[in-house]
Amino acid sequence: MEIKDIIENFDEWLLREGQTFEATIVGGAALVLLNVISRATQDVDILDDEILPETILQLAHAFARHHSIPENWLNNDVSPLKSDLPPNWENRRIEVFRGRAIRFLTLGRTDLLKAKLWALCDRARDFEDVLAMKPTESELFEARAWLNPLDGNPGWVEHVEKTLHEVASALSSRASDE
Repeated sequence: MEIKDIIENFDEWLLREGQTFEATIVGGAALVLLNVISRATQDVDILDDEILPETILQLAHAFARHHSIPENWLNNDVSPLKSDLPPNWENRRIEVFRGRAIRFLTLGRTDLLKAKLWALCDRARDFEDVLAMKPTESELFEARAWLNPLDGNPGWVEHVEKTLHEVASALSSRASDE
């Protein structure tokens, strides 16, 4: 089952249970809902709250068992990211899904791009997602200033620079191929 289907079915599941849920999401699910990527993703990364509401979490686990999907498909493992986001990120959020029981927002474009770039620098597996977002040179430049102080590792700034250069080169190469 694709993530859009999972979200739509969970929306109906919550509606039947008389529950509603609103959250800010990031990651692959947000990009899928924005129609930026179409790759498979098995989870929805919730940025809000250190602890998901217990009722919603229990229903998400029951839903997962019923649909044979990973139990942690709805998680807030990325919630620590909130403390490092640029100021006033909450004011730039956009709606990416509105069902009858669920409303999902995501970060505004530049904030979401920065979060994806940080993930790329941190774990090197978000390259295609970043490319699909088609960042501009000015967005990469702005992201650099935000990314540089996020890690105290002595090689971090050089690593960020190298990663952003690889992104820019890949984007340039794709543009010349079109």
